[in-house]
Amino acid sequence: MIDFFLRTVIGQPNPSGAKPRHQLLAANDIRGFSQYDEATKISMHKALYRITRQACDTAGVPWRSARPEDRGDGILMIPKSAGLEVLLTVFLDEIRSGIRAHNRTVSDERHALRLRMALADGYVHREPHGVIGMPVNFLFRLLEAETFKQQLKERNAEFGLILSDQVYQIAVDYQLIDTKSFICTQVDVKETHTNGWTWIPLDDP
Repeated sequence: MIDFFLRTVIGQPNPSGAKPRHQLLAANDIRGFSQYDEATKISMHKALYRITRQACDTAGVPWRSARPEDRGDGILMIPKSAGLEVLLTVFLDEIRSGIRAHNRTVSDERHALRLRMALADGYVHREPHGVIGMPVNFLFRLLEAETFKQQLKERNAEFGLILSDQVYQIAVDYQLIDTKSFICTQVDVKETHTNGWTWIPLDDP
């Protein structure tokens, strides 16, 4: 009787083997990466990993548990052992410190590292080759929002953060961020039309 109920009311057993898990998703992206020559890209790529890994270490997020996936000009992370209270404080501070330290060593200001970062959440399925799910696509569409890119360009900022509306509301409810520092920003990328919330640190140039 129970088997009949499961098949007819709940549905058939999962044929795909999908195991959706709710996760916090983070990604960063080097601004204007394609415009650099190959040697500069290699240098920036190494710096990106060094800075991101150091931020994880300082924030107490084991690198392996962050499950980083290389995206060429950026990194996708699913920080299983870290919450917003870590990513929006220590982790962000370390990322920004790392960028500033790196840029002080760059002789040509045109090669300064400028980074975008996005945070979102949702249900994803993990496979041996990575994660699958609409929240991953959504995360990168936040990063690619033209309005966000324009804000960074206008400020010539070293760093900028965009949050999904859901993550922003959670951060506000738990008083993890200063709402006065965030701007409601339109996101229109492919089929995604929504609002994100951007933060461009005031002490950046």
